[in-house]
Amino acid sequence: MLNGIDLEPLRDAQVRNTLEHFDEYVDRTALKASSGDIALPALMPLDFVLSTRDLLKQFDVGGGSPNVYPLRVFVTDESRFINCEQEVDVGTLRVCASQIVERVGPLLGEQARQEGSPMLVLLEGSFTQVP
Repeated sequence: MLNGIDLEPLRDAQVRNTLEHFDEYVDRTALKASSGDIALPALMPLDFVLSTRDLLKQFDVGGGSPNVYPLRVFVTDESRFINCEQEVDVGTLRVCASQIVERVGPLLGEQARQEGSPMLVLLEGSFTQVP
């Protein structure tokens, strides 16, 4: 049923980890900062949406341009989500998910248009080719 759709963006465990494991990444970042592995002065934006990656470099911090270390940021001109140096191309994920919805949506009928989290029941014939 999903033949012809590149599912690789959804299969990549790094994508899931980057989106879900903020606590582990922020702990690692705190250790890097305390050991001097992050250049100072540093700006560490959290839960920001930036139009471009270099937007925050314009600010003078401590007499110079700061090191920008995004903790959790979405960069709109790149469609990238950054989580403590881990990055995900959200645009590619959106294309993949949209293609799946287009393919599977008609089979779900009204349920596909409802908000919330539906549960799908998979049977042995669920992944057979649809004529």
